[in-house]
Amino acid sequence: ETARPPVNRRAMAQAGASDKQASDKQARPALIAFFVAEIGALIFYMSVSRPMWFYLDEWDFLANRTGGNLGDLFRAHNEHWVTLPVLVYRGMWWLVGLRSYRPYQLIIVLMHLGAAYLVRVIMRRVGVRPWTATIVACVLVYFGAGYQNIILPFQMTLVGSLIFGFVH
Repeated sequence: ETARPPVNRRAMAQAGASDKQASDKQARPALIAFFVAEIGALIFYMSVSRPMWFYLDEWDFLANRTGGNLGDLFRAHNEHWVTLPVLVYRGMWWLVGLRSYRPYQLIIVLMHLGAAYLVRVIMRRVGVRPWTATIVACVLVYFGAGYQNIILPFQMTLVGSLIFGFVH
């Protein structure tokens, strides 16, 4: 039987501590870079979505439902529960009406960017290095689940589910 060399636990702990210190030094610049990427994405998505207007399913929330009727709030849309999105659409209609689609778009873009931020937070909590978490989350920021899920306000049904799953 061969003898194992002794394990120097103190040296291992010091090496782990130096890795942690290096990671801590990189955390702030990586976070700043992530927020810069999110600001760039916000500007980009709001620019490319400028010519858009209310589309298909959104009219169901605006024209066929009210916020004060429980039947309207709990009636399924294509077999999906949509109470919160209906309330958001009715609230936005009350605040800004139909004069501009931009406030509705801003909500979905901010939700998308919030979901990407939550992915980064979760990765950091489980020990992913700052720059790795930033790069992966930036891929989500710019590609996500496709442009329709990022700039069409109706997709708050999908993105909202993702956010609620992340904060659970």
